[in-house]
Amino acid sequence: MFNKSTSFIFVKGHYYKFRKYSFLAVLFILFSLPWLLNLYFSKMSPKLYILMINPGFLKIIPLVLIILGCLLYLLTVRKGRYWCGFLCPQTIGVFVTQAIENKLKKIIRRKIASYWQKLCYDILLFIILFSLSIITSLHILGLFYPIYHLLFFFTDHAYEIFLIIFFLAILIYILSSHLKTKFCQYICPYARFQSIMISDKTQVVYFDHSRVNLTDGKNDCIDCKMCIKVCPTRIDIREGFQQNCINCGACVDACNKVMKNIKKPIDLIKYASVNQSTKSFQNKGVYSAIVIVLIASIFIGLTVSNQKQIEIFIQNDRNTQTVNQNHEFIKNFYKIKYVNNTKEDLDLVLTSSAHQLILKGHTHFKLVKGASIELPIMAIAKYKDLKMKQFEFYFKFDVSGKTYIKKAKFLSN
Repeated sequence: MFNKSTSFIFVKGHYYKFRKYSFLAVLFILFSLPWLLNLYFSKMSPKLYILMINPGFLKIIPLVLIILGCLLYLLTVRKGRYWCGFLCPQTIGVFVTQAIENKLKKIIRRKIASYWQKLCYDILLFIILFSLSIITSLHILGLFYPIYHLLFFFTDHAYEIFLIIFFLAILIYILSSHLKTKFCQYICPYARFQSIMISDKTQVVYFDHSRVNLTDGKNDCIDCKMCIKVCPTRIDIREGFQQNCINCGACVDACNKVMKNIKKPIDLIKYASVNQSTKSFQNKGVYSAIVIVLIASIFIGLTVSNQKQIEIFIQNDRNTQTVNQNHEFIKNFYKIKYVNNTKEDLDLVLTSSAHQLILKGHTHFKLVKGASIELPIMAIAKYKDLKMKQFEFYFKFDVSGKTYIKKAKFLSN
């Protein structure tokens, strides 16, 4: 279970605390956001959140992704793989898994002697890690579907949802407990192209070679190898900056602790650029990224400001018509989605431009502020009044004094 090539230890220090609090912040968002979304959409029927949100805001999603991509680029230009070391969910999973393994080692493994005791220990570790994987997968899926219904399987697709949660838990368990940082080194796409965003001005974890093998015979590095023991990717930072380094700062904390113990200056390993500047900033590409962020922000502002107060979408039901036994009436069914982007409740009255049609259903109701609802409407016509196989007509929506018109089609056969 414990692979020497992937297991590592923890040393407390400045970056250990920063990493701890950043991990807690990400985990808090992951485990609280599904419940907040469930509370916000609790008045609506359970379905994918993307089908509940205002369709106008879907236009903003690509722009938001562009801004996030540019911010990640700016962070990489300035601090290297800071995302990997302090915010990446994969890194969080690896560190949490390793912390549990190290804790169980101290508590249990000292008393284990026989093969069966070791087997029981491995089974216990699996149960703990896989249980955490199930909880995590449940909350990840809860970002897209009401978590209350997922938790108690209050849905028509309980079996399918159970399979999704189960296989997602297996994936999380494999990534965090077995692949660990091998995923970062060989699979993660960000790790592959981040090297082109780093230059000699980017701040990375740097080993100060000027303090090693000095002419006066002094050598600040005592070859304790603590920088290797605490490294999740098991690299030797003394060999220089390497692509597999995730900038977590674990080796900085370990080395500083050793330097304090032997009463030598700290920062033998530190965050700095290749030219040892600790306050440098790479100008290449920064201004273009800032311009992209500004342009995307402007488009978001224009999209929000130009958003219609009321949005109406009409769709013919697939069961488009029903004829009664005596061929006296023909019925067409429609699904109408209403989106109220205003901050007040609105009275809505629905009528038809075709005199031969009678509308049944939600023709007069109150549209709650900020609501996005879909309601069925049935249009009925007498068979003898229809002269064509199909014809176009208009739905008229009277919304608090304003009239909206939408075209629709009525089929007679």
